Amino acid sequence: MPWMRLSSVVAILVCAGPVWAGVYNPAELDEGPLDEVYVGKFGTTLKFLASIGAPQVEVDSPIRRRYFFQERMYDQLDPGKLSVEQKLHFSSVLIRRRRPGDAIGLLLPATRQHPDVFLLQSNLATAYDMNGDKTKAREIMTDCLETWPKEWHQLTDAQREFHMHLGWNEGVFAFYREVEASYLKLLRLRTREPKEAAAQFEAVDALFGDDKGGVKFVNEAGEFEPGKIAKAERAKLPRNAQAIVQQLLVWQPYDLRLQWLLGELLNAKGSPSDIKAARFIFDDLVFNEKVRAKELMARRLILNNWVEPVQETRRDDDGTQVMNWRALAISFAVGMMVAVFGHWQIREIRRRRQTSTTGA
Repeated sequence: MPWMRLSSVVAILVCAGPVWAGVYNPAELDEGPLDEVYVGKFGTTLKFLASIGAPQVEVDSPIRRRYFFQERMYDQLDPGKLSVEQKLHFSSVLIRRRRPGDAIGLLLPATRQHPDVFLLQSNLATAYDMNGDKTKAREIMTDCLETWPKEWHQLTDAQREFHMHLGWNEGVFAFYREVEASYLKLLRLRTREPKEAAAQFEAVDALFGDDKGGVKFVNEAGEFEPGKIAKAERAKLPRNAQAIVQQLLVWQPYDLRLQWLLGELLNAKGSPSDIKAARFIFDDLVFNEKVRAKELMARRLILNNWVEPVQETRRDDDGTQVMNWRALAISFAVGMMVAVFGHWQIREIRRRRQTSTTGA
């Protein structure tokens, strides 16, 4: 599987400390599907995105090759002659290819020349953070959100036209701004920590919570339990908490601490498939990425001992089995589709045989 074969590449690149802002690339609007099934498309997406900056990989991907060729193209261009959109694009290429110093050199004059293009500021914050200057990254990200209007209708005509040209609409605009606000909060949290705490973390970031503290992913008794979270703790989570964390991971696929947080969110959702996805993440972090946080290892053990409950047959009070009409209806519909398709195939085969016989 691509996920497993790329894990050795990611191990070289991973650093738990850096937190990056958005990486906005007009030429790669769909850098990865925000699939809710972590072990499916999204898990593979992270590995492919993390491989973009690797000098060499065992298994290459189309997106990595595109970035590689675009990087070579940039090295032959005159940055001063690039348009705003091209500067945004190539700064993302340099960031993904792990050249933050060159990205800063491109973005600094661009942000001064175009102070109203806040996506340039976001990429600049990413470049500084990747370059090790978190204080500067936090300052730029703060300025970025002050420049970034809270509502779509607050954009100037020129700004709205620019973002619509990039494929944005009101919903996309609002979502990215919300994620960037979460990034700034995450950056503030981590810059308060000692450097060793960022390198060897022992808990998830308090990205979601209230004035009393971050969300605790425990049951009503204060203990970790598969598929459970206390009602008061669940109330602290925004409705799109998973989407926010997934988008942050698309921008920063090396961040193991955010992956742990995603696992906690999945487990808290409670369905067997989500619990399995959380278990997969915890296993990957402990065994493949060698994360040694005691709390993470303990939770991984609990999830590994979890047994998926067998779905009981529903019965009436008198013991009569209740028919699952929804499942029956779906099965009937699928059966009808298969029958129709089969009938169509048989007719098509007969028609071709008749045509062949007539032609002969």
